[in-house]
Amino acid sequence: MAESDIGAYAHSLLEDVHAQAETTDADLSTAFAELVLDQFCAEGLTEDARVVLFKEHGAEISGWGRSSDGRCLDLFLTEYSPRADDSYKIAKQGAAAAFRRAENFLTRCLGGQIVGRDPSSEVAEMCAGIVDAHDSVDMVRILLVTNARSIQRDPFDDVELAGRSVGRELWDLRRLANWATSGDRAEPIVAEFPAGMACLATPQTTEDYSVFLAIMPGKDLAELYSTHGARLLELNVRSFLQIRNGVNRGILDTIRSHPQRFLAYNNGIAATASRVDLEESAPGDRRIRRIHNLQIVNGGQTTATIHYANSMTSSRRSRHTRTPRTGSRHPT
Repeated sequence: MAESDIGAYAHSLLEDVHAQAETTDADLSTAFAELVLDQFCAEGLTEDARVVLFKEHGAEISGWGRSSDGRCLDLFLTEYSPRADDSYKIAKQGAAAAFRRAENFLTRCLGGQIVGRDPSSEVAEMCAGIVDAHDSVDMVRILLVTNARSIQRDPFDDVELAGRSVGRELWDLRRLANWATSGDRAEPIVAEFPAGMACLATPQTTEDYSVFLAIMPGKDLAELYSTHGARLLELNVRSFLQIRNGVNRGILDTIRSHPQRFLAYNNGIAATASRVDLEESAPGDRRIRRIHNLQIVNGGQTTATIHYANSMTSSRRSRHTRTPRTGSRHPT
């Protein structure tokens, strides 16, 4: 994206923040947090995100969200400046320091060091929700969102906090601008298969598209949904909430009692992609290595149920092996 386009987006973003501040009677930093969290929710990058501001020495947070299917816990830290010039930058050290403040908040929250000060506040309510979700979700993410240009181009590594891996994502002005002007607000899903997934190609009847048939292990499909959630199921298909009807119940019963018969009982899943990267190590041995812009267009219910079953299995296993955290407080 050209720097001139990023500059134009920076000015447009400032105008949007000022309009948000006037509408909600909030200061500019709070308005920026409200604006980006609303946009993230609208585009499926998070769910049910709420702005809750908290800051003390060495710890800070701007909001949080938990996906409706229990897949992901998101913590947000936003940093806003009323500057639109290209000299407003955030270096690797500055971003790392911001991530540490959010990590400190999570550690203190799980340790009960924050909620005890004001049990009736919205901060306490947020802490209770985070404690409740932390051990049960598939992944925990810290998202740093800023209207500064980042000097750091490489992604930040995950960190280990409270016995589990926590992802760290930086959304700087350049990334926000690319996302807002791409025409497809959600970044494309790219599914990787390092070992390759064996496939067959059907006879091609048109130059417009190709069709491939493959058998994907249920665990791989569950991990894809765990990573991408409802974004994998197109915009008009909602996340899996609970086993409500006979179809879902039947799928779940088959997974639990007769997994070897799943292929015989299920119609399969139809998905689309913009490109499929193939490799052929030997004649007739064609394997899928990468699927770009993956979208499941038929079989979302099956996908979500497989994810649910896998999550329940993992949860039961972790309950048997997890060592209790010391010094933590849980609601009674």
